[in-house]
Amino acid sequence: MERSFPPTMFPSFFDFLTSLEAQKENSFDAKLQLNDIRILDKIPCANGASCEKPGLQVCSSCKLVSYCSKTCQLKHWVLHKIDCKSKMMDSKWLPGYIQNFRQPSFLTSSENSLDDRRQEYFGEKHQRRFGMSMSIWGNIPAFDVICLSRNEGSQKSVSGQDFSIAFVASGDIRQLVRTVNELPKDYTGTLTILLNDGQPYVTVRNLVLLIILMTLEDSKVATEIALHIWFSAFLPSSYLHTLQSIFYPILPTIMQPFFTLWLGKRGNVKLCGALSSQSQMLLAVLTKFPKFSFKAARAEIQRVFSHPERVDLWDRFYSNTEPAHRVAFEQFRGFPVVLPFGAPRGHIDTPNPFLFSVKGEWLQNDGANPLESWDTLEAIQTGKK
Repeated sequence: MERSFPPTMFPSFFDFLTSLEAQKENSFDAKLQLNDIRILDKIPCANGASCEKPGLQVCSSCKLVSYCSKTCQLKHWVLHKIDCKSKMMDSKWLPGYIQNFRQPSFLTSSENSLDDRRQEYFGEKHQRRFGMSMSIWGNIPAFDVICLSRNEGSQKSVSGQDFSIAFVASGDIRQLVRTVNELPKDYTGTLTILLNDGQPYVTVRNLVLLIILMTLEDSKVATEIALHIWFSAFLPSSYLHTLQSIFYPILPTIMQPFFTLWLGKRGNVKLCGALSSQSQMLLAVLTKFPKFSFKAARAEIQRVFSHPERVDLWDRFYSNTEPAHRVAFEQFRGFPVVLPFGAPRGHIDTPNPFLFSVKGEWLQNDGANPLESWDTLEAIQTGKK
């Protein structure tokens, strides 16, 4: 069963439906915004404010950014030197608790010192949560559950075999995505997949991601939008406009006790499902623009990811990573968006409603890391293809 939420967390579903027709008027504009979606199929020049060429020459010092030319590198140096010459880039960098010859906070037994720091930071003595601790991304790399080549084999006789898979209490859809993409290109069988989860946020996110991936004709655009809704805390507003243009025509169908949608470029994918009342209400809310501001979401990210009580924990984590990786993680903690280091971010102006609660709270904990969802070495090899 799905967990229930207090009714006060959601606006009136009736109010949502009565405003649906007015919002549909914007759907044509949303489709036009598909042309504004930036597809990063190549590493961009880090001097992105004034250059749209691909980056071909890597910074020899940090290897974090690339430039199209020496000219762009020199122009961008005034900004890049902050990262390139960061103390964390030093191979001899040490955690603060070692530099200052003190016991790290995660080994401190005295509650008084923790309370004092809480009082100093928040102005009162009380325990704060570092996010809502939901498991949205997971921490086990995606794997192929069929492994066709290692089990049934990759013979032509097997390429037409039907399979039925159940992802019970699935978490996100990374296992599903990995399994489907590992099927041979000549696979002609029928693949039946059961997907469920007890957490409404997870259920709704999975449904939204699947419909995006199977609805938009341009697979690159679909992948770009799904990737950022999946892993980025902030989005370009055009992504949510596109999401609305997809969902408003089909929401009445999805809100049925049991729904069936025919999706895919050739309408050959049958999506059947049943959402609980909590998931229906949540879907109605999350497919609208969030009511909390970009500024408020940035403040929440700052509160969760840069809390003084967690500095030593992050330093311990950084002590086991490469210098350039430390700098990259620092940037992600400050602005959690899945983009190449140095890629332009000025067009990203909207909180991702699928990673914040309806009240603007970060859904996961401060240690959530999208890299834990995938095998990093395999991802790098895929990117080279």
